Amino acid sequence: MIEYVKGNLLDVQSGIIVHGCNAQGVMGSGVALAVKNKYPECFEEYKTEYVQYGLNLGDIIWWNNDLDCINNLSVSSMLFIANAITQQNYGTDRRHVNYWAIANVFKEVIRQATNTKTVVHFPKIGAGLGGGRWEIIEEIINDCDPENRVKKICWEL
Repeated sequence: MIEYVKGNLLDVQSGIIVHGCNAQGVMGSGVALAVKNKYPECFEEYKTEYVQYGLNLGDIIWWNNDLDCINNLSVSSMLFIANAITQQNYGTDRRHVNYWAIANVFKEVIRQATNTKTVVHFPKIGAGLGGGRWEIIEEIINDCDPENRVKKICWEL
């Protein structure tokens, strides 16, 4: 089950932060823009992947805040960001979030979090600017972890 907390998602210091991105190589608004501003190297990783290979719904562009020190730190004390490609395009004219992409992303994130014993942090991914219904997205995320093996925290301002 998802735990809900009030606060700033980007104050998280360890675990996995999952946020929704479009497949166009642009982090121009919402949580994606906040990630881009706080972690410009994370944006550069996402942008490079877009330029070199393109991005597909359901992809994850992983970024870590300290890959050079990975051998000296416990994985559970590190911060990973999952740039989750959950939208083909962007805008507020209609629902852009793709529910299948959210399921695909969270299956992989849950697998990684289970293997590394890390906490998964996310906003109401896809339910803001993406135009999705949180009740559906919440159910998708919970269905990706039916045995509740991973601590999942949804951050709300």
